[in-house]
Amino acid sequence: MRFERTERFKRAYRKLEAAEQELVRKALRQLAEERSYPGLRVKRVQGTSAVWEVRAGRDIRITFEMA
Repeated sequence: MRFERTERFKRAYRKLEAAEQELVRKALRQLAEERSYPGLRVKRVQGTSAVWEVRAGRDIRITFEMA
């Protein structure tokens, strides 16, 4: 899986603390390797057909679209 990070993502990522940034990197690595990894809790965002959500931490969510 290839990721294209938006400018909005990059700005939000820079605002995170180092430990939170590591959680995001770990979640993205796991997502690339195995989308069904249970800890990620991947699910479609309600009311959309192409937007998905993944957990990077207890309070950190990453939304993405699959092409």
